[in-house]
Amino acid sequence: MPPPKLSTWPEVIKVLLDGVESALQQKQTAKQALHEAACPAEPLVKNG
Repeated sequence: MPPPKLSTWPEVIKVLLDGVESALQQKQTAKQALHEAACPAEPLVKNG
């Protein structure tokens, strides 16, 4: 599946990967990491 056509896609991926890394390193629970990643990612997706 090709990536979405968003100009902000690289930033969205970075935010999400930072959240995954945080959860994998057990710095946060998966739920916390997802929530913290969603906050900055949502406007990037809406405005992308």
